[in-house]
Amino acid sequence: MITVTPYDFRRNETLDRHQTRALNAALDSFARHGSIEISSSLRRACQLSLKEISEVTWKQIVNQLGEKPYMATFAVEPLQGRLFFAMPLVDAIRIIDYRLGGGSLPAFERHTDPTDTDLAVLSGIIEPLFSELGSAFSRRVTVRVSLINQEASKQYVQIAGQLEVFLQIEMELMISDEITMPICMYFPIILIRQIIQDLQSYSEDKEESVRQLDPDVILKTPISLWMEIPPIPLTPEAVSDLSPGDVIPFFHPTTEPLDIRAEGILVAKGKQYAIGSKVVCSISEEVKEDDN
Repeated sequence: MITVTPYDFRRNETLDRHQTRALNAALDSFARHGSIEISSSLRRACQLSLKEISEVTWKQIVNQLGEKPYMATFAVEPLQGRLFFAMPLVDAIRIIDYRLGGGSLPAFERHTDPTDTDLAVLSGIIEPLFSELGSAFSRRVTVRVSLINQEASKQYVQIAGQLEVFLQIEMELMISDEITMPICMYFPIILIRQIIQDLQSYSEDKEESVRQLDPDVILKTPISLWMEIPPIPLTPEAVSDLSPGDVIPFFHPTTEPLDIRAEGILVAKGKQYAIGSKVVCSISEEVKEDDN
């Protein structure tokens, strides 16, 4: 059976397969690291996965949001344009329940409108999550994604004209194999062009440098990888006086990433998380060859 869809010739289709390939790689990276980040926030095993990428107009977006959406707008500095994020409000409230230690049962049926406290809890979950999106897009240019505002009513959100085209990123969030939530991100075309241009330029340079190496030799050579706290100076006397139970201050902020080294060479920065009984590391920053 063939489905016929009306086509609007006023739309500006601008992305081809070569452009979306670079974008897909960045979004896959965001899904991996974002899964770790939201698992840490909710204290449950969570899995983000990319479902589909398509182009839609702002009018179509508004029609798709439904009667009770949760919406958040983000700045993507230093790029031009704003990122728009949406999910069903009932799922957003369920995420709040998980964050506060509940979530196993359906949300309280009268809890249908988010309070200021609810939005504050949500911002504490989605801001760290979307900082991982900025890291996934940061190649030549460092991209910072920051929350501007949150809404639960469509009438207060109007960031574009009805026929302006957005790139719609459909993802799925699974929490503890108990519930699956659809989430969507919307990028104005002007913003996505800047992101793809940077990603493609970085990929071309990286491919050129790889061509000069023998991959069969490089990729099969085992190396040791570890994460370490930056060292601190201690006198020999202080070291010799150490005994079980002593506390050594490292003066390293817990919010700052730790060094990840391969055979002693700094290759990345990473954050430590706990998922259940396991300790994992999420790469938060790449270290370029020039920095080594």
